[in-house]
Amino acid sequence: MAIKNMQTGFFVNAQANYFAAPQQLNGQGQIQGHSHVVIEQLSALDQTTPTDPKKFAFFKGLNAAAQGGKLTADVPDGLQPGFYKLSSINTAANHQPVIVPVAQHGSLDDAIYVSIYIKMMYMIIDLISFFSLLSLLMASLWLVRVVAKRTLHLLHKLPPLRPPPLLRPLLIRRLLRLLPPPL
Repeated sequence: MAIKNMQTGFFVNAQANYFAAPQQLNGQGQIQGHSHVVIEQLSALDQTTPTDPKKFAFFKGLNAAAQGGKLTADVPDGLQPGFYKLSSINTAANHQPVIVPVAQHGSLDDAIYVSIYIKMMYMIIDLISFFSLLSLLMASLWLVRVVAKRTLHLLHKLPPLRPPPLLRPLLIRRLLRLLPPPL
């Protein structure tokens, strides 16, 4: 998650200091705090009913300082195929929501909506693999056909194979030995 205008990496023990001190600013006037990511499952991407704030597919406090303006979190168990809302919750070090000094401002938190189609993706990859193999097989068959046609074409241009005159009687005798004896 990209983050700016907030100095992350400030986090106090929620059990001991929840809301225990006011929000603090650094020398540049940026809030010192941390962020969270919450992933909530939806019934559809166009769901209009509010989600239950006590039910979520994943929640993680991002307590470390941002690296290169980004905070990250691994979702160790992954997510099932479906529709999800991924949201940020930016807070001061003592876990209260961030407060800004002007009334008119953009959103302090963000949300995106995603759909996960793992099984469908594997099916598409399987189809692509199948069609790639089919294409490779068809290309191979085409190549064999071209080589065979070229070979036949070259064979038709060659004079017929005839044994030299001195070997003809020898060849005829050998062929006669291969024939079954008369009855």
